[in-house]
Amino acid sequence: MKNHGTAAFRLLCLVPALLVAAGNPAAAAHSGTQSGVLVPGRIERDSRRFEMLNTAALWDVLAIRPGMTILDLGTGTGQFAYAFADRLHGQGRVYATDVNEGCVRYVQEQAAARGLPNIVPALVKRDGLDPFYRSDTYELIAMFHVLMDYGKEAEFLRYLLGSLAPGGRLVLILQKSVPDFSAADFTDDHEALAREILRERLDSPFSRVFRESTPEVMRASAGSGAAAGLAAAVAGDFNATLADANFGMAFLDGEALRKDLAFSPGEREFVQWLALSNNRQSVVRGTPNATWVSGEKARMINKLLIVQRFRKFLRSDALFTSGLSQAGREAFARAGYALQREYADLVPLEDVLVFTRAAPRPDKSDAAR
Repeated sequence: MKNHGTAAFRLLCLVPALLVAAGNPAAAAHSGTQSGVLVPGRIERDSRRFEMLNTAALWDVLAIRPGMTILDLGTGTGQFAYAFADRLHGQGRVYATDVNEGCVRYVQEQAAARGLPNIVPALVKRDGLDPFYRSDTYELIAMFHVLMDYGKEAEFLRYLLGSLAPGGRLVLILQKSVPDFSAADFTDDHEALAREILRERLDSPFSRVFRESTPEVMRASAGSGAAAGLAAAVAGDFNATLADANFGMAFLDGEALRKDLAFSPGEREFVQWLALSNNRQSVVRGTPNATWVSGEKARMINKLLIVQRFRKFLRSDALFTSGLSQAGREAFARAGYALQREYADLVPLEDVLVFTRAAPRPDKSDAAR
């Protein structure tokens, strides 16, 4: 298997790798790979992830048409690469790159088995600027769930821009961020929130969310109308729970979350997928299938659990924010990209961002003339 040069960052396979070593974004872990080998359950997790994202609206945005040349950067087990190739109808090419040899070998085998000769799997190294990306020009560069510190990768993004065909697009899909709760997240119905919390059954996992002092704040503010300080106190309790990797254990029944939870269909599917895609730092309790996750995955699940329980008292505007930081946006701009459109609600709890080549800046000397 040919190894094509080096890559500007540590590309990861399709399942989001949500654990990054503190202070070192390059030292990333991945739940689905071990030394170039696909671990058990990886293909199932990737397939379920693809099914969650495979909406008609997303395909409308991607606008795949026969004859296109596509770069599927960080292809993982190739779920999107196969779908891209199907939509090309044999006219065009899909370059499927990854740093994991097990992933690339699997895509190679699957492409042959599925009769998709226009898929070109390529193994790339983890560090540096890979000359392979300059071997062709691409009308679509797909970067789906690639873990990198976008705020520090302007150089690589600029390098990649050199391979974007005229009129081409780079489409980024990444998981939304999980900010802390704030008092501003709550509606003004503080008295109803207080009554709801005070009615919580003692055997409910949510009753353990609140500090002993919080009910005192509620009782002290009963009848005051504004319930001063209540939203701030509850937000503090919610934030402490976000970091509690054990909180979600109470909601687990084998691999399925309790059916009495008021998730939307998209939220439920997302939470079940996150629980399925557990990493090596998973907390294992109870039955062999009863697992929970730590780190950023637990934080996302815990927030969804809290939101579904207290949704009617929460504003929806900032509960989940864009997965692309301001530093990342600035890196794309410095690298020469323009954000054509951002879709915040196309798929549950994901952001889809479409970039194009920025218009060249006018030459100052020309402007002077």
